[in-house]
Amino acid sequence: MFNRVFFPVIIVLFLFAGNAHSGGSCAMASRGIKANNAINFVLIQCTADASDGSMSAALNTETMNALSGRLIYNVTAYPGGTAPTDESDLAIVDSRGKSLMTAAGNGLNFIDSTTLTEKYTENAEGNDHYQSVHKGFPLTFTITGNSVNSAIMNISLDVSSKIKEAL
Repeated sequence: MFNRVFFPVIIVLFLFAGNAHSGGSCAMASRGIKANNAINFVLIQCTADASDGSMSAALNTETMNALSGRLIYNVTAYPGGTAPTDESDLAIVDSRGKSLMTAAGNGLNFIDSTTLTEKYTENAEGNDHYQSVHKGFPLTFTITGNSVNSAIMNISLDVSSKIKEAL
C-alpha cells in the first residue's frame, strides 16, 4: 500500500521540480508625464531570482492600471546595478497569450549586459504596436538565458496617450 501511494507522489514531485525555482519580480519604477498629464513611458524594473537568476513575473495592479487603455510602441532595455547575462532573451505576454515580444522572435538576445538595447516597434504579429493594454490581462515579463543572481534589468515601455478605457 505504501509503495502504491508513495511512488506516484515522488514522480509528480520530480515532474514539477523544474517550476519550483522560477522567480524574480517586476514592478513599475517610474513613469514619464507630459505637459497634458498623459503618460508617455513606463519604466519597469525587473530583478532576477537571488538563488538561480531566473525571472518571470506578472505586473502588479498599479502598473497594469497605468498601462490600461494605451498602446505600447517601443521597448527599450538597459542593465541595472547588477548587470544580467549578455544576450539574455525577453518575452512579454499577456494572460490571454497575446505577445508583445517573444524569446525566440523579436526578444531574442534583447537584454544587453552593458548598454542600452535598440528599441523594437514591431510585435510578434508584425504590427507597429501592441494592441491596447487591458488591465484585466496582466503582462508577464520573462527573461531567459540569464545566470546572474539578483540581476537588475530596466525595461522602458513607450506608450500612447490613453486611447480608450479598457474594459
